[in-house]
Amino acid sequence: MRRFAIATLVIGTLQLAPCAWAAPASEGHGSTALPASAALKQGMRKLRSDHAFWTREYIVAAVAGDPGQAAASGRLMKNQEDTGAAVAGFYGDAAGAKLTSLLKEHISCVFRAS
Repeated sequence: MRRFAIATLVIGTLQLAPCAWAAPASEGHGSTALPASAALKQGMRKLRSDHAFWTREYIVAAVAGDPGQAAASGRLMKNQEDTGAAVAGFYGDAAGAKLTSLLKEHISCVFRAS
């Protein structure tokens, strides 16, 4: 279990790597709204960062036997709902609901393994 937790922690940390080299959005050049594709990319980047953060929080709490494990797992599940809702705005409610279901199933596998 400890090896699995460490491997998941490393993978979760690596998920943040693409954010480090991405160019920041230019600000202060008028109030032009982002195109829909750019807004989706920016929103999904934030959701994936949150996913990595809450996955790490859950793993650390689970390995340490910390009571914060329940709060971290709840927030991680909420992140899956947020991701599904973001996708639903572009691909429809059915697609968003299906993605949410699949993501929650994936996360539940991690909970059962720990």
